Amino acid sequence: MIATILGMILALSTCLFFIVIAYKVQEGVARSRYQSMLRYGAETQLFQDKYDLNRFGIAQLLVRRWGGMSAIGLSFNVMALIGSASLLFGPAINEGGLSVIGFAMPIIALLSICVSVALAEVSSAIPTAGSIYHTAYKLGGRVWGVRAGWFHTAGHLALLALYIGGCAFIADYLVSEMLGYKSSPTSFWSIVAIIALSQATFNQWGFVLLEKFGQFAVWLQLFIVISVLTGLVWLFWPGGYSPVLLYQFQTISFDGNVQSGSFLLGCMLLLKLFVGMDGAALGAEETVEPSIRVPWAIFLSTAYTFVIGLVLLTFMSLTMGMTGGLNLMQGYSISLMGLEGILLFLQSAMAGWGGSSIIAVLIVISLWGSGQQSMLVCSRALFSLARDETIPFSNQLSKICVHRGQPQHTGWVSAMLAVLMIIIVLIVREDGLLLPLLSIAIISLHVSYTIPIGLRLKLWWESRKTSTYVEPNVEQIWHDAPWNVGSWSTAFQIVAFVWLAASTIITALYVDLIGFICLAALLLGIKVMDVRLNRGLKYSWIDGK
Repeated sequence: MIATILGMILALSTCLFFIVIAYKVQEGVARSRYQSMLRYGAETQLFQDKYDLNRFGIAQLLVRRWGGMSAIGLSFNVMALIGSASLLFGPAINEGGLSVIGFAMPIIALLSICVSVALAEVSSAIPTAGSIYHTAYKLGGRVWGVRAGWFHTAGHLALLALYIGGCAFIADYLVSEMLGYKSSPTSFWSIVAIIALSQATFNQWGFVLLEKFGQFAVWLQLFIVISVLTGLVWLFWPGGYSPVLLYQFQTISFDGNVQSGSFLLGCMLLLKLFVGMDGAALGAEETVEPSIRVPWAIFLSTAYTFVIGLVLLTFMSLTMGMTGGLNLMQGYSISLMGLEGILLFLQSAMAGWGGSSIIAVLIVISLWGSGQQSMLVCSRALFSLARDETIPFSNQLSKICVHRGQPQHTGWVSAMLAVLMIIIVLIVREDGLLLPLLSIAIISLHVSYTIPIGLRLKLWWESRKTSTYVEPNVEQIWHDAPWNVGSWSTAFQIVAFVWLAASTIITALYVDLIGFICLAALLLGIKVMDVRLNRGLKYSWIDGK
């Protein structure tokens, strides 16, 4: 009983922590010298945004048309609450037991919100599509900047590959059940090709609908959550299990305590819910008033994912015995994905509505939408690197379609690279897809985040302990950022840095080592590129000139 009370207090404290941070940020915005130009009309704000971007030596080539909801949609959809849960909820509790929901999820959310605060401050200070690597370049030079940019892009490409592969797997399973054929590699790869091609086509030609689609994808995820909860509560509540079981660290079969290694693996699988929170930052140059809206999008998407996800996954855990989930966990394995219980979320969601396939179809659509938003983010990441001549074929990848006001080729390249990543992973790991891709995504993204955060901490430490001179233009960037937590900033950066480093190591040890191998390959690629090109970035503002 004490453990149950402590677990509930932890969850409520996490929610209260979100509110306290939001209040602190509001105070920071009020204290800053920032003034919104929206009060004078949209055109005035657009002129101000263009001026702010020009200060960094970057021309306004992309069209600004996204509002605050679209910015939240980028982060929320790339994090993919429904998509992540549909793929990894079953494997997470299969490895770590129900306590990964009761104890681990609030702790992971607390640590992830510290990361989101640190990234939000970066995006507010440098509201560009390449804010992660621009910040690293400004604070640590070209080497650190390019590393951060490449790692960041690789992580988002791995997320895209994860969504494409996961969506193809679930869609193949549903279609085979409806049409009566047996799933095979041929059917799987056919659906992979259809998904990647349709997403790239929509990204290229559906530019008018991109803003509305991002908002639609958010509301679709919320609709699925409400539908699943309504069905489960109506048919099964108060459920097959007592809430006490969420806090007892037992295995999914309740025949003993879960091992520490399995529990850590379950935690890392559940961590996927909070991976990709910086998606809004990559749309900064297309967002109106980005120095305010983008950081709020990063922060709020993390908070909403925890609150909504905790309620949803708790109810699904408590009704799992009555939906037949336990039998699925104990007797079903998917060799292609390399994880057991991957269909648990799908089966439980459908059970609440009498096995209706409509819920399953909506989940597939939501996964497709998350993949499309992830492809949009990847295309902006590639474009920002190509614009600054930090990747091969920069001349082609930096081209802009004047009519649509968006990158011309990077969407197609993102699709090809994601599919290529799936192919390579399945060649290296014939019996698994999810764990390698998840490892690459977590390790690449978390290492890319640690670079600008670590460099900021290094600058703070040196200026505090050795009175090292800080360039005025560097110091002014952070001083002028309107979205900040004031005196709490350094504490958040320290916690974020430690957590990012720890989660990277845990992921390599318990999920898959392939993420570190990918980092080594990227470092080799950067070295080869430097030798061949032997030149710096295109925009001199990063060098402070």
